[in-house]
Amino acid sequence: MSTAALLQIAEAVAARLAAAAGELAGLAGYTIDVGFIPQTRLTDLAESGRIDIIGKSRASSIQSRNAKQRTHEIDILIRRRATNTGELPTEAIVDAFLALVAEIGDLFEGRRLEDYPAAMCTGWTNAPAWDPVHLEQHTQLTSLLTLTFTSHV
Repeated sequence: MSTAALLQIAEAVAARLAAAAGELAGLAGYTIDVGFIPQTRLTDLAESGRIDIIGKSRASSIQSRNAKQRTHEIDILIRRRATNTGELPTEAIVDAFLALVAEIGDLFEGRRLEDYPAAMCTGWTNAPAWDPVHLEQHTQLTSLLTLTFTSHV
């Protein structure tokens, strides 16, 4: 099981997100990047936001004498400035951000990736849903969404 599969799945997630910009109005203006380490500092974020897609983990388990199941977890780090004024955001701004995060999870759940069809998203976790420290110290909304993909070999 190579790291290549983890990166290929992360790249396929990025391609699907880029294609979904028309479907999910909240995605407009976000910059999407793939890697193993987020490259943007909190202070460098524009109001439009950034999505970093990171290959998190991989696992393999034997299902039967002739079959294995591979599991890959992909982290989607979603960040944007809460306001340009340095003030804390309204509940409406936070609600819209959290709705976008859930819509991104729903975009993948139960579906195969067009660019990596062997993998199916079997679920997602959103923890933390938002980071209160980033909000207070940087007036930035930050959420971590973890997608779980499985494939059989």
